Amino acid sequence: MRTIYIILLIWCSFDGQAQITFDPERDTLAANTPQGLWKFRISEPILIQSARMITPELSNVQDVRVQDIHGKPYLFFKGAQKDQPDTGFTVMIQLVEISKGIWKAGTIYQACWGALCSKCGFDEYWGCACERYDGPVEDADTSMCNHMIAVGMGLGKVEVFEHR
Repeated sequence: MRTIYIILLIWCSFDGQAQITFDPERDTLAANTPQGLWKFRISEPILIQSARMITPELSNVQDVRVQDIHGKPYLFFKGAQKDQPDTGFTVMIQLVEISKGIWKAGTIYQACWGALCSKCGFDEYWGCACERYDGPVEDADTSMCNHMIAVGMGLGKVEVFEHR
């Protein structure tokens, strides 16, 4: 076993490149431990890049996490709208269990973004709501969040080559 590891290490150091790929059609996203903790199997930067391939309006992602809604897990990306950095933008991707505690992207995703709202998100009733209003007081009636539901994984295939 040690010989294989050394050969692999030597081969990687001569190659000078490491390929990082993610295919949401076949790759798992996360695992759920018996204690209920979620662990990503894909790095957050790759997950963000994958989500932005399908929803390019998503930018400045500050939070990537799995959250249960009505007893079902969803992958959340909380950030801002690309052309309006003061406007909140959240993407929520359904997860499906493929083996005990192993999850991948499902076939439905949703987005929630606002007008005069820096943090739009999903409430416990699946509604898209403003979590932090940031407009002038006189414009309080115009603060709102838009809600989009789509069929598809919400994640794109990523193939990245990093030079060392």
